[in-house]
Amino acid sequence: MTAREPLKVENKALGYLFQCVLMYSTVGTGTFQFTAFVGFEGLKTTNDKEAKEWESSRRKAYYGSKRHFLESLIRKRSKEEGFTANLIGFSGQREALHKPVELEVNPDTLVSPSDSPYERKLSFMGYLQVVYSRDGVLHISLLELQGLVAVIYTNGLNPPGIWTHGYWSLQRAAEMLPVDYEPE
Repeated sequence: MTAREPLKVENKALGYLFQCVLMYSTVGTGTFQFTAFVGFEGLKTTNDKEAKEWESSRRKAYYGSKRHFLESLIRKRSKEEGFTANLIGFSGQREALHKPVELEVNPDTLVSPSDSPYERKLSFMGYLQVVYSRDGVLHISLLELQGLVAVIYTNGLNPPGIWTHGYWSLQRAAEMLPVDYEPE
């Protein structure tokens, strides 16, 4: 997949002009991986109702997202922010995509310091099932490390070396937010 110019998408649901430069992509059996540089520009509005709708949609996109989970891990607040984390072995992941398992782990034990103040190390064996409840609906995701340790960034950016399955694997560019977005 290639493009001569940055892809530009006007996201009227979140109120951003999204620009993307695709650096690398690959498609495999049941997988799609890509690396891209993205930029955001806020759309202008003079309509207070539209501005409130944008902020509401942005909050909905943020809360329960992988970025929200990673940021809550770094702040050691994942349970307080509504996440449950369960460890799963290398088998049983299919069932874990559909219902919570009873192997809860203290998420604070999964993250350790790094040499950089802007990074932390995430480590676990097998899969990590992450459950977030929104409006009575459980959103279940699995994280899989591509090595023994993955570096996560303190700003919650999507780090390489972590694969997602389930709910988070279905989130696309339409739910992406700028790295400096903070919910009010």
